[in-house]
Amino acid sequence: MAAEKIDANRGDLFEAFFAAAVAARFVKRVKTKSQKRLPPITTSDVDKILTEMMRGGYQKNVNDVGSAVVDTVTVNLSIPRKASAFLQTRSNWSKVSDLRSGAVNFANSHSRLMPRQEVYLSMKDRILLELLPLEQKIRREQKPT
Repeated sequence: MAAEKIDANRGDLFEAFFAAAVAARFVKRVKTKSQKRLPPITTSDVDKILTEMMRGGYQKNVNDVGSAVVDTVTVNLSIPRKASAFLQTRSNWSKVSDLRSGAVNFANSHSRLMPRQEVYLSMKDRILLELLPLEQKIRREQKPT
């Protein structure tokens, strides 16, 4: 089935969903020390973060169970005007649900975004540094030939 015709670039829209999914991956933490894996994110998690992003940016302080270290997750979105206007109307999101689901699936399955809890604490700075090259690689792979 062909995607519904929209007045925004789907790649620009995916960037917004992807940014929200990655932020959700860093915000959603384990609830007990005995959990070994971070819980999966959902489209609802992405929706909450994207809603805040579209209001001018997202910021949240989070910490792991039993840790005094507090991380600040901040996301500011800069996408073309048509994409931004499209995302300002939440009812439009259902027209591109495949993009949101794809971003959620990617964030839940990518090894760099889904490490074990005990590794997550020591690797988070490295993961943050590697996200930019990862996003650039994804963009290269998505370009038509």
